[in-house]
Amino acid sequence: MSGRRPVNLGLRARSSIAFGLLALVLSSVLAGFTYNRSRIYLLQQRDRVAVAQAGFNARLLANALRASPEGGGRLLASVINGSGSQPMLFRNNTWYVTSANIAPDDLPSDLRRTAIAGVATRQRFMLRGQPQLAVAVPITVGARTPTVFVATTPLTELQRTLTTLATTLAAGAFGATIIGAVLGLYASRRVLRPLSRIADTAEQIAAGDLDARLSGLDDPDLTRLVATFNAMTDSLEERIQREQRFASHVSHELRSPLTALRGAMDLVRGRGVQLPERAQLGIDLLEQQVGRFERMVLDLLEMATIEAGAATVDLTSLSVVPLLKTTMLHVGADSVPIDVAVGAAEARVIVDARRFERIIDNLIGNANRHAGGATCVRIIRDGTAHRVRIHIDDAGPGVAPNERSRIFDRFARGAQGRHLAGAGLGLALVKEHVRLMRGTICVSDSPDGGARFTFDLPEAEAP
Repeated sequence: MSGRRPVNLGLRARSSIAFGLLALVLSSVLAGFTYNRSRIYLLQQRDRVAVAQAGFNARLLANALRASPEGGGRLLASVINGSGSQPMLFRNNTWYVTSANIAPDDLPSDLRRTAIAGVATRQRFMLRGQPQLAVAVPITVGARTPTVFVATTPLTELQRTLTTLATTLAAGAFGATIIGAVLGLYASRRVLRPLSRIADTAEQIAAGDLDARLSGLDDPDLTRLVATFNAMTDSLEERIQREQRFASHVSHELRSPLTALRGAMDLVRGRGVQLPERAQLGIDLLEQQVGRFERMVLDLLEMATIEAGAATVDLTSLSVVPLLKTTMLHVGADSVPIDVAVGAAEARVIVDARRFERIIDNLIGNANRHAGGATCVRIIRDGTAHRVRIHIDDAGPGVAPNERSRIFDRFARGAQGRHLAGAGLGLALVKEHVRLMRGTICVSDSPDGGARFTFDLPEAEAP
């Protein structure tokens, strides 16, 4: 068995196919019924006309034979040949014909036997690929052996009519199928339009627009859904705002004891020479944890400010290479090599310098703490997309593929990804800083080994 996955058609496609098949079945049944009834009616009409014409000609011949018993075949000239029929006369064991197009031997043998036996009959048969109708009418003249009049009528015109009717009905069934599929697509779009509105609103909410609400759906059947959705959104917005206020208040409240603790640590550090060696080690460990705690509180405050929509962004056009070199110097990473791709040396970006420095500081610090340090920073200009990309490679083992999509979440931790260690706020803040500058960020494998963090910024026009 092959490992192919079954094709999963969408609801619109399934609706179109269902409507099309339904239209095909209904139109095919109707076309078949119409063709069958029309065929039976036309054949019956043609049989009725042929039988009536043959009976009339038989009576005409009977009168002519009474007046001229020896007339024989010449009397066939007085026969009325309607619809291209060919008359024959069997008299005194002899067949008389008026045309070479059909001979008595062309008639079906059972029809000849029945007719010669003096029984009126009719039969359809094929002659050289063409349908024919033969009508035999016995004529009794005096006491002689029965004389039989036979008229054959071609059904070619009727066959063409039926073929045209079948073609027309088949074309109508095909057209009905297409119309049914189009109606199915239209109906599914009409039905799914409210769901698309709901999906769009949900995407806006997921993107951070908590003010988005469903509106404009006047369908009474959707009133409850709209009300429930908006009530759920209101509840979600209230909960998120409550959590943001809680984080902001906690962070603010922690700043005071942290400031006091930092002052106490500085005081103890100033008198560190009077402490024993073991106490010095405890003070060093405590100072490290206080520093980490202080960074976490500052990150929480900044995250709360961003999520509350109170963050300010000072965007300006700057040359990316000097900006990056200056930033690397400020964060103490001037020893990391910078690789500028062809065409990127003169590139300018629309950037907030303070947030740009926070991004570089967090990514370089993250690499130094958890990945053996940054190995290279690369600048690439994408002229087609009008973006400038910055790659930061490190010397670590990389980030597991199943953790790359969540390492930018707040307080994200993982068992394998060493980038997930720490408080878990640094990369979340990096993502927010990049977003505020209309950029994107992702992580992948570096060609030199380790992880590669890539963020891009919109390119500015040259001054």
